[in-house]
Amino acid sequence: MARYFNLVLTGLILITTIISVAKYRSEIFQLSDMALLGKAYGESQYVLGDQAINKIDDATLYTYAAGAYFKGEDPTTINFEHPPLGKYVFGLSLWLFGRVLVINIILFVLVQFLFAKLLKILNFAPMFILAAVGYFALGSSLSNHLRVALLDTQILIWSLGFFIALFIKRETWQKYLLLGLMLGGLISTKYFFPIAFLYAGLVLVWAGMHRSIFKVGLSLLISLGVYLASYWQYFNHSHSILEFVKFEWYRFRWWTGNRTIPKFIILQTILFGKFPMWWETTKKYQIDGDWNISWPILFLSHLAALIKQNFLPHQIVILIYSLGLLVIYLFGSAVYGRYLLQLIPFWIIIIGWAFKNVTKKSSH
Repeated sequence: MARYFNLVLTGLILITTIISVAKYRSEIFQLSDMALLGKAYGESQYVLGDQAINKIDDATLYTYAAGAYFKGEDPTTINFEHPPLGKYVFGLSLWLFGRVLVINIILFVLVQFLFAKLLKILNFAPMFILAAVGYFALGSSLSNHLRVALLDTQILIWSLGFFIALFIKRETWQKYLLLGLMLGGLISTKYFFPIAFLYAGLVLVWAGMHRSIFKVGLSLLISLGVYLASYWQYFNHSHSILEFVKFEWYRFRWWTGNRTIPKFIILQTILFGKFPMWWETTKKYQIDGDWNISWPILFLSHLAALIKQNFLPHQIVILIYSLGLLVIYLFGSAVYGRYLLQLIPFWIIIIGWAFKNVTKKSSH
């Protein structure tokens, strides 16, 4: 039975991947012209500030950074706002295929397998797993990320890996080493404040419930080691640890400086697929291209499902994560729908638990 299910799952992932790659093939397999990207970067807001000839988006910035990092550039000189690991991944794709986005196909497949693995660990029925994976691949914004060099899919891989490692039954040192690697990947891909503290808190909560609190130190130490290793080119440019600490303080102040983005704006993106352009003098809205009608349905369903939970240890952890990350998004002025990639799989899980509880009660 398990072998048959794995074959069906593999077939489903193959089908979703073929459909998605076919849809975005022109963007995925387009040659990355680094000379043109270098010119665009040199004329952008990141170099010329208010005097910029043109403005570039995050995906273009990460694409240019990927090529520059892979050639040995100090990662704090281009896109210092985020750590370099995710851009090294795109740089690897550029080096192997001459195309930054080809690696996204592998990431797309990996996310689906990891999501299915997490659902299996949580003892969901095979049909639910197939439906959840199929929806997430095609009904969320996951497939849209095949066509852009953004970091959200990579973050999701580390996040799913984190929860898979966390729910390993045996509380061994190897488990906490693996958790450290997952947490290290997270904080080395996108700026970690304050979200990384949510993940670290989850490790502490889990370790406290299972009397493994002393093993948490190993996870934190490993994650710090991975983070520092991702900056090897920075240290290769003769920078010291003290300089790195000063750089981190500068970046922290940059991230926590004055922000003009309204709070709670992500709710408008979830419910209506658009958000107010707060920087405009007149009231205008920007459409989020990732949105579809299933988002508000999924969001509201997951809120309703919160009252139908059993609050077992693994459920408590996922509820803390889901609600905690949503609160960070609400008060941290998250805007774009792509941030929801980190939440949608867990909304599905919460809805699935509630459905199981309701059907159990109705059968008695």
